[in-house]
Amino acid sequence: MLFSNIDETVQLILDKYNTQNKTKEALFYEANNLKELAYFGIKKKNFGQINKYKIQRIYDVYNLLGFVKNKIDIDKFVFHNNTINLTLKEEEYLKSKKIIKMCIDPNWMSFEKIEENRHIGFNSDYIDLISKKIDKDISLVKTSTWAESIEKAKNRECDIFSMVAKTEQREKYMDFTNSFISGPVVIATKPTNRFIYEIKQVKDKNIGIVKGHWLVEVYRKKYPYINIIEVDSIQDGLEKVKSGKIFGYVDNSIVINYEIERNFPDVINISGVFNDKVDFYIATRNDEKQLNSIIKKAQKELDREKLKELEIKWFDTDTKNKLLNQMSLTKQERRYLKGKKTLSVCVKKDWLPFESIEDDRFVGISADFFNSYF
Repeated sequence: MLFSNIDETVQLILDKYNTQNKTKEALFYEANNLKELAYFGIKKKNFGQINKYKIQRIYDVYNLLGFVKNKIDIDKFVFHNNTINLTLKEEEYLKSKKIIKMCIDPNWMSFEKIEENRHIGFNSDYIDLISKKIDKDISLVKTSTWAESIEKAKNRECDIFSMVAKTEQREKYMDFTNSFISGPVVIATKPTNRFIYEIKQVKDKNIGIVKGHWLVEVYRKKYPYINIIEVDSIQDGLEKVKSGKIFGYVDNSIVINYEIERNFPDVINISGVFNDKVDFYIATRNDEKQLNSIIKKAQKELDREKLKELEIKWFDTDTKNKLLNQMSLTKQERRYLKGKKTLSVCVKKDWLPFESIEDDRFVGISADFFNSYF
């Protein structure tokens, strides 16, 4: 291409086509300016590709020259193909389905929350992308607790969960779509407690988990020696830790970090990370199979750049050293880390948004979480 071979192009013009008798310097100047005007190489996009940034710059130039009579909405000017390939049965299902009713966790930021009767958080934006893809409204079913949302799903009062972990009990009444995010399980306790490396360290201690949470079902089977105390919400659980009614509260790292930083700074810390990393899904009622396949197709068509924007918008990635600083490491452990120049990590390539290798760099959600430690 011209802009990838400026040296050769200039020489070719000088040798055969220089009817205007331009100097070599003038031709280089002209080529580099045309390259800039064409936005060649912007954000690694191909030459000739149309995007909002290019259209906006063209509009700005014409507006400055006085050629724009009416204001143009750039978002509406560029056509976006949001259609997905549906079967005849799936199309008929969507036509007959007036609205898709959704249950959520009403108090689980920064994933989601009900605030002033509105769904907010990462999941809200993610579901909005799905809604646009399938061209169907998804309506919030208002609840006060996660346990209430679970009951409404069982009673078919909602068609989908916006985000949920898969368990044996839930598979009795819900189907699960593609996993779209995952995260580690952590425990929060008072700062005076030593760092917890394995769950056996909390044997016979009272541990709070939100009622209806997947961890209640899984941990009671997997770790019967833990005294699980069901709480109404993450705030209720952390308040009980603060007051000493329970030893610790267990949940996803993102929601615990969010709540501690805003409402429990200096009084509660993340004191351990367990090996129970969980995948999250949209779940659909299992008596309407077409809904599940439709949402799966919509998920596959979502733009990766938009998903990355949502992660940046809602998740705090500036947490480097937070967990490490909360660890009560032994002198031997700290000496090991100080003497360890690098830690080698093996990752799965091309598995975004979880992880990948781009420009020889480890990127993705797992990379951000790993960087929060080291």
